Amino acid sequence: MSVLDPDLKLKASILQIVANKNSTISGIHNALRSQGIEVHRLILTGYLRAMRDLELLDEQEIKPSKLYSLSTTTTSDIYSIVGRVAASINDDSSPEIALSILNILFGRPIFLREIERCGLIPPRRYRKVAHPDRLKYIEKLNAAGIAIPASNIMIEPEDSNLVPEDILMRILIEAFNLKRYSREQSKSPQQTL
Repeated sequence: MSVLDPDLKLKASILQIVANKNSTISGIHNALRSQGIEVHRLILTGYLRAMRDLELLDEQEIKPSKLYSLSTTTTSDIYSIVGRVAASINDDSSPEIALSILNILFGRPIFLREIERCGLIPPRRYRKVAHPDRLKYIEKLNAAGIAIPASNIMIEPEDSNLVPEDILMRILIEAFNLKRYSREQSKSPQQTL
């Protein structure tokens, strides 16, 4: 890996390493090297600090080194946000709403396990899909830290109605805490950025 040709798997590899066990910079460096990812220690240190700043990792100083682990402050991922928004729209049909939202966001059929990650029961109405890239999706999701059993089915919404724009806006507002930029939150003309 060079600075001019970054390895896009670096973030996923680091998250996978620290998900298995908390690790130091040396431990992460050695684990990356064993995966065939060569990165200079100084670049890795900067990358780990950036991941800490983005609240993807927690950093604990244990002299003379630092120990990295998965962040405990990041409690929201796309699945939990979609689950909360879908439940707030209609509790009875929230699994179907979540399925439609994820289908639009990801542009692919959704695994039942992904609906479970939304904190919802499986939808009652859906269409089972046999997708040719199923194994590639499982591999990608596993690399991202989302365990999908090989037997998990892929589904699509039975209804092909598009999710209304306001629902997608609610997801964005919650995901990025956009309320703080909204005039509706504050009566004063000056806004905090």
